[in-house]
Amino acid sequence: MKKLLALVLSVAMLLSFAACDSSDDSDSKKSGSKKFHSETTNSDISHSDEMTAFGDYSEDDSETLNIKTKAKTISAGSYHTVGIKSDGTVVAVGWNDDGQCDVEGWSDIVEVSAGSWHTVGLKSDGTVVATGFNGNGQCDVGSWTDIVSVEAVGRYTVGLKSDGTVVVTDFKGEEYQNHNPYEVREWRDIAAISTDGYTVGLKRDGTVVTTDDSDNEKREIEDWSDIVAVSVGNDNVVGVKKDGACVTVGRVGGVTYWSDIIDVSVSSYHAVGLKSDGTVVAAGKNDHGECEVEDWTDIVAVSAGEFYTVGLKSDGTVIVAAENHNNFYGELNAKDWTDIKIPE
Repeated sequence: MKKLLALVLSVAMLLSFAACDSSDDSDSKKSGSKKFHSETTNSDISHSDEMTAFGDYSEDDSETLNIKTKAKTISAGSYHTVGIKSDGTVVAVGWNDDGQCDVEGWSDIVEVSAGSWHTVGLKSDGTVVATGFNGNGQCDVGSWTDIVSVEAVGRYTVGLKSDGTVVVTDFKGEEYQNHNPYEVREWRDIAAISTDGYTVGLKRDGTVVTTDDSDNEKREIEDWSDIVAVSVGNDNVVGVKKDGACVTVGRVGGVTYWSDIIDVSVSSYHAVGLKSDGTVVAAGKNDHGECEVEDWTDIVAVSAGEFYTVGLKSDGTVIVAAENHNNFYGELNAKDWTDIKIPE
């Protein structure tokens, strides 16, 4: 009898322990499930905020940088200059053999980009207009929508969409030798673009991608981090880091000594940096006086043309550096402009 009683007590104790273990496991699973759901919800909200506040990211977010891109309201091309007036109309001066300066009918424009032979304008509704040489299909942008930034280069046009994807015109003509411009269609999470000899994309996490096929340069560029602005000119690329310092690939090496930079513009032969105090620095070839910007003040935007530099002042007037340039096509006449829209 005593043995039977002892056996019953043992079984009861085992059942009690099993019940406790089962309860603990159940609570743990419920807690884990709740935590996972909470993390997923927060992640989704964060992602949604990033998409909505495109180009305006919090420095507190470890996965994004405080990248605040401003629309280009003035742009220097190879031999023509384009600017947006405060009322959204556009002015252009310089070489017009291909109609790249025929912008007099444009309205409601928020960004412009001057290529070698064509000009592209972004409208406030996210559609795009273009004028000039179209032998390679670079002006075939009429079907584009939901665009937030545009870049015109010699033989094609690149557009950044609000969802961080990138579009490019279908190229008509001989294939490119050193890069594949269509590669940008595979990019995601892009915050800014720049294109010339090839295209670079600044990602929302501060890294950079490029269509350049040169293994060494591509590897070096894609190793960059903490970048908040980037510009390419032919085979020169300059990135601005969040601390205001600059990194570069190409021939314009002097930019690595710059500091307190908030924006940059690069051509085939020189680079121009805008400092936070409104002054400007430049590096590279100076055969035409394109780097003579040391006296500039109160500048809110800069653009490096092929052999000249354009600066927009806070009062809407324009200043040009090209003391030794012959101004053969009249591209330097932008210095007479007033009421140019301040970038937002």
